Amino acid sequence: MIEHIFIILFLVMLIWHAYDNGEILYPIARWLMRLPSAMHKPLFECSVCMSPWYGTLIGIGLWGWHWHRIVEAIAAGGVAAIVVRLWPEK
Repeated sequence: MIEHIFIILFLVMLIWHAYDNGEILYPIARWLMRLPSAMHKPLFECSVCMSPWYGTLIGIGLWGWHWHRIVEAIAAGGVAAIVVRLWPEK
């Protein structure tokens, strides 16, 4: 389970950084900015907020459905919160 949490964390952080200005997913982020501002954080602005949503989908995609995927995604969000607090450059 721990390895799943870190794999999910790294992939969510990768997606989060890929939405930055000048990166490969930035055109999608620009398009998503049309949505209500309440949807920005879970879709592309906040790695911690993205983890439950993207993490669950990543976990199901990689390892199939099991209720553990939700727990792993939430735990990845917790680790992302620690990472963002330690390195707040973005």
